[in-house]
Amino acid sequence: MSESQRRAEEIFAAAVDLTAGDRTAFIEASCGDDNELRAQVRELLGVAAEAGPDFLDPTEIRRLAQSLPGHDAPEQTVFASGTRLGDYTVLGVLGSGGMGVVYVAQQEKPRRTVALKVMRPGLGSSGVSRRFELEAEVLGRLQHPGIAQIFEAGSAQVDGVRWPYIAMELVKGAHLCQHAADRRLSVRERLALM
Repeated sequence: MSESQRRAEEIFAAAVDLTAGDRTAFIEASCGDDNELRAQVRELLGVAAEAGPDFLDPTEIRRLAQSLPGHDAPEQTVFASGTRLGDYTVLGVLGSGGMGVVYVAQQEKPRRTVALKVMRPGLGSSGVSRRFELEAEVLGRLQHPGIAQIFEAGSAQVDGVRWPYIAMELVKGAHLCQHAADRRLSVRERLALM
């Protein structure tokens, strides 16, 4: 990651929750005369604004998922080990959430093990599909040691159904909440970790 990208992401992270007036002043002060840096920050803020205030909010995603037909049919949303989705072979389930199921999968070319997030069936409304695409877009632009790298976003046909997916770096280790609980981290320590 270039120093410019790293700096743009830092400014974006600090500016994203500010009010419009405060955000403008903060960006001007942080970027100074660096127009390229300012453009990078504004591009990231544009993607976040287009996504809306509930972008990737687990509560909102869960609410959307429960309001759509088929949300209560988990047997339709979990692929068996060995199922092929495009260039990926499912090895097992890593986890699931309101928007999809995350699998451990084997990518063919290049040969590597990845985390494959697949959107749940029935969530194909244009709004939810757009959120999924924006997630891939935002995460694909961010480069940081603490953020899983996006390898590919696309879709694959399985039994005549289109399944959107995001293939990303597989990060092994304990769940962050479990890590914090096991170590009895204070709120301040949890925030420092983030």
